[in-house]
Amino acid sequence: MEGTEIIQLYLSPVDGQPLKPIQLKGFKRISLKPGETQKVKAELMLDQLAYYFEKQWHIMPGKYEIKIGASSIDIRLNSFFSVTGNAKSMKQREFLFSEIH
Repeated sequence: MEGTEIIQLYLSPVDGQPLKPIQLKGFKRISLKPGETQKVKAELMLDQLAYYFEKQWHIMPGKYEIKIGASSIDIRLNSFFSVTGNAKSMKQREFLFSEIH
């Protein structure tokens, strides 16, 4: 049966960073025909790890989990990555959502 799916990209902190437990970082609607599959590519930018506190955006080093699914309760793929180095502060973010191709 022909249908559509909305692919959603989520980010979760693992090491206790002051972020919400799960955050939507990108999405894309794709249409599929019966038996058809499609590969997608998403890029998560460092700015998207930032949280707002005391009039600045902050990025903390630590471990994060990336999740792909149809919704926040229907996660189908996940992976972990680490950010190393010093914490970073900035006045504004450049990226809010990831582009999914």
